[in-house]
Amino acid sequence: MRADPPSQITSQSLATKFITPSGHCGKLTFDKPYYRITFSAMASQCECLIESTSDGDDSAEITCLAMAAIDEVKRIESKYNRFDVNSQLSIINAQAGKWQQIDEETIALMDFAAQCYQLSQGRFDVTAGSLMALWKFELDGTSIPNANDIGNAIKRVGFDRIQICDGRLLLPQEMMLDFGGLAKEYAADRAALVLLAAQAEQTSTAPWQSKACLINLGGDLVVTGTPTQPWQVGIEDPSALNRTADKITISSGAIATSGHSRRFIEDKGERFGHIIDPTTGMPVLHAPLSVTVCAPQCISAGMLATMAMLQGKDAEQFLSEQGLVYKVIR
Repeated sequence: MRADPPSQITSQSLATKFITPSGHCGKLTFDKPYYRITFSAMASQCECLIESTSDGDDSAEITCLAMAAIDEVKRIESKYNRFDVNSQLSIINAQAGKWQQIDEETIALMDFAAQCYQLSQGRFDVTAGSLMALWKFELDGTSIPNANDIGNAIKRVGFDRIQICDGRLLLPQEMMLDFGGLAKEYAADRAALVLLAAQAEQTSTAPWQSKACLINLGGDLVVTGTPTQPWQVGIEDPSALNRTADKITISSGAIATSGHSRRFIEDKGERFGHIIDPTTGMPVLHAPLSVTVCAPQCISAGMLATMAMLQGKDAEQFLSEQGLVYKVIR
């Protein structure tokens, strides 16, 4: 998914690379009146679009805003990456079976995960880490796990078995958390908040003003401010990657997409998407290729998009009942 400014970009007047205070790389380009900052995070190509009233002479201020947003995304990626043995999430998983202290941010995410679990009747479950570890969608040539391994992994899944009390967590022995369905969307929301705070601090001392910003983390995006014209967001065609299948116009709020156009396994001519039903241990049957949802916050949009995928053939009916703007591609 790519977000484009309302007007057609015709020329590039500025292009600079930079490194954030935390050592992360980004690239800034300017085509009046839009700055585009690109970077990589959470296994995705990411960007931040900022509308400015200047003639490009505020690139230093814009770069500071970009640095703040990128560092926040990278902080969350580092903290909740289950593939990083040094991440806080991996440390939590390694201490399963013991009471352990968790910080307020993790408690808040666990509270939201509890809502996801309840609303989905147990099918959106962040404790499905052991199942996700079996289905190695990130590797080429992966085959379907055998039934015995799936059955054993299911025994280690179940959010209702977790205990949280006074800032402490007890994860049952061998259970694994996986925030893959929440972390990127949460990072988009957090990056937008950090960018807004940095922008407010700058505008109190500098004359320049930014009308609107858009954070896009690989298709999960948040809009802040009031754009001169609405943003045009292209939805990727799952059958022809990097081609737009549809568009959504957005002036505020967030958009998230869930699907298996890029993460799937093919076995004996059958395609298995990466959205796993933890009650069966298998990919969801008859799921759409992609679901895109608009909501006030990205983490809410992501939850609804994933829950719709989990509905399989009933995804459209589920979304129509929510009263939100959505797109489904099959």
